[in-house]
Amino acid sequence: MTSCGNPLPDPTIPAEAIPLMDPADAEDRLQPLDHARQFGAPGPENYNYQQMNLSNPVVDADGSLHVVLHNNRTGTASLCSLAEGVWASRYIDAGLGEGERVHPQSSLAVGSDGKLKACLMIEPTDRCVWGPNGTYLQCVRFADIDEAATIANPVANVAHWLPAFSHAQVTTDSHATAMLSTRGCNAGGFRNNQNVLKTEVLLHLDDRE
Repeated sequence: MTSCGNPLPDPTIPAEAIPLMDPADAEDRLQPLDHARQFGAPGPENYNYQQMNLSNPVVDADGSLHVVLHNNRTGTASLCSLAEGVWASRYIDAGLGEGERVHPQSSLAVGSDGKLKACLMIEPTDRCVWGPNGTYLQCVRFADIDEAATIANPVANVAHWLPAFSHAQVTTDSHATAMLSTRGCNAGGFRNNQNVLKTEVLLHLDDRE
């Protein structure tokens, strides 16, 4: 298994060296009863995964492993990096506006400049839903000062959705970073597929359609 053309490091490290999750008794990890009851019904609220979702893993030129960790309860994300057997995390400033949250699916890559970059779906809701209209794509480039840029602007009647970087990036200045995403009306998801599905697939090269 490889990432960005590099072999993934041996993942067999002690569990105590992987503090990716908040303590189990953290306030934002507690689950209200009314929220738990929704798990019997179809829809995004019925997947919990301890409120933790991960992006694809990426290995950079130095052999360090990186992944985006999503907190589905708070609608935020962090970049988690493993180097020399120790995990470190940094909050991702996605430039969220009022009433927006990061959807718990993303794509991570090493850009053509050698810097890590994550494409996030920003949804205009106060809770995790599946493909609401107005969802847009925000790309964050990680450097000494992180840079966030919108690469697919919000549109009222469609959603920009499911970004996916190539998992075998060639990280040289002469190669653009390729990513696919979709744009269209969501069919409802799970058992609620009742409206007409209409979707375009877009190709982005270094954050350009």
